[in-house]
Amino acid sequence: FRKFAKGNNCFDRSVILSLAFVSVVSVLFFNLVIASVVSLLFADSYSEVVEISRIIALGYILYGVGDFFNKFVASRGAGASLRNTSMIVGVSVLAMFFLTIKWHGVYSVCYAILSGGFIFSLLSVYNCFVIVKKENDIK
Repeated sequence: FRKFAKGNNCFDRSVILSLAFVSVVSVLFFNLVIASVVSLLFADSYSEVVEISRIIALGYILYGVGDFFNKFVASRGAGASLRNTSMIVGVSVLAMFFLTIKWHGVYSVCYAILSGGFIFSLLSVYNCFVIVKKENDIK
């Protein structure tokens, strides 16, 4: 991480491939085992938890990807970008939840987490682009 944080590019090919690999493997593993774990530990009435868990897991994987890039932003002292990203994600998650709860019930939480993870990842990658561009323009 130190090499990544002190480097001048948050988009190193090997780092991105490693991040993608770990993320995909994590989602695949979770999807493979969640149904078995739920059926082993809970009654059949909890079967809906499997689908809900899959959506939430994907959302949190996106949060993890965003957090990876966010660490780069934090290492550059871009506190305002971090604050703004947090506020945008928070408002977006709440809005998504309130706008969809009437039609999707408990799945609204899933969609809110998924959209929040997506927005967080996009903003974190964008912040990295801005920092890398700014640092490269200075040199």
